[in-house]
Amino acid sequence: MSTPQGPIPFPKALSGAEIRVEKLRSPLDALIIGNGDINALVWSEENTVVLSLTKNDVWDARLDTSNDPPLPTLARIKEMGRAGGEIGIKTPIGQVILPADMEWSGRDSYHSHAYPCPRACARLVLGEPPTKPVWRQIRAQGADNSWERRGNATVMSIKGQKEASNGYAYGPLDFSTDDYPTLRIHLSGSENARFFVDVMGTGQGVVFGSGWKETPTQPEERTFKLPAGRKVTSIILYTWTEDGKLAENRFESVVFEGAGKTLPVDLNIVEFPSGGAT
Repeated sequence: MSTPQGPIPFPKALSGAEIRVEKLRSPLDALIIGNGDINALVWSEENTVVLSLTKNDVWDARLDTSNDPPLPTLARIKEMGRAGGEIGIKTPIGQVILPADMEWSGRDSYHSHAYPCPRACARLVLGEPPTKPVWRQIRAQGADNSWERRGNATVMSIKGQKEASNGYAYGPLDFSTDDYPTLRIHLSGSENARFFVDVMGTGQGVVFGSGWKETPTQPEERTFKLPAGRKVTSIILYTWTEDGKLAENRFESVVFEGAGKTLPVDLNIVEFPSGGAT
């Protein structure tokens, strides 16, 4: 082993300390490195090496308790114990002790979001930028903005000021609307949510914009016709909260269609926010 400056020192020691892994193709396969304070996940994307850096004292400690059940009282526990049977009521999240004649459903603060959690401080990419399409956050007007996979849908959420919105862009894409003239989106969401779709072309020009649409509360398909003869380079999805309360758009599929062929958009991929939020 050698470098332009000469041989690498202590080659035997380096060989004895080497680490081998079978694959580094995604963050789930990443190698964890660090010194107990500054740490990184290391993986590979196409012809690049990616390091996601964090520090042990950088945390997101938000906790939304708005949908938590009430705290149990000792009197209620004793009452239920005297009645016999199990203490608590079975719910999707486990046993919950509620006041008499009270019902509760939903996702409590522990199950709604993975908080508190460590936060990535920096993302270092060594090599050429990836050519495969990825999702990038390009707008984050809410106090809370999230993108997460739930079951068969990707959920965009926002909470904050009234009429705030967030957005994610997917690209690079490279096709013509002559080949794929139709865009189909299957989605549902909360009553206070709206969605917007931009199909972008060369030079950040807008090929098609849907305008703000009311989000259906039950899964429905929305179909959009694209103008002919335009090159598509990316697609952007936006979510709006009408009242500032938590609003969600649940996207089950986003597909470009042509004559006998389809070009689905991968909703499972998301890259770290790119910093271009407005």
